[in-house]
Amino acid sequence: MHDQIQVITRPRKEVEALAQHLQLDFEDGILDMGEVKLVLNKKQDAYYTVKREACSCPDYLYRQSAKGERCKHMALFDSPKPREEPKLNIIPLRESIWEAEAQDNARSRARGVA
Repeated sequence: MHDQIQVITRPRKEVEALAQHLQLDFEDGILDMGEVKLVLNKKQDAYYTVKREACSCPDYLYRQSAKGERCKHMALFDSPKPREEPKLNIIPLRESIWEAEAQDNARSRARGVA
């Protein structure tokens, strides 16, 4: 299926409509569809179609492809960005109740002593 996708630059409105239709989210100006990624250009008016073996950006089309090299957009396929797990600061319920009770007792003793 992805082999049939043309590597062309697509208008921003077209890509945003596609994302909405497919219920996909953008991350840092990139619409990740697996083997095909749509990357927002610098002017932010269009998206480059990026595949592992080709890109629709001018750098790839006019310079890198002639040299047999890749553009910076194609590097998105090199290593997947690790997703960070959210860090939760969870205190077990019993422990938090005990700490709150200890603090209340300390406050009560401080009032009684002062």
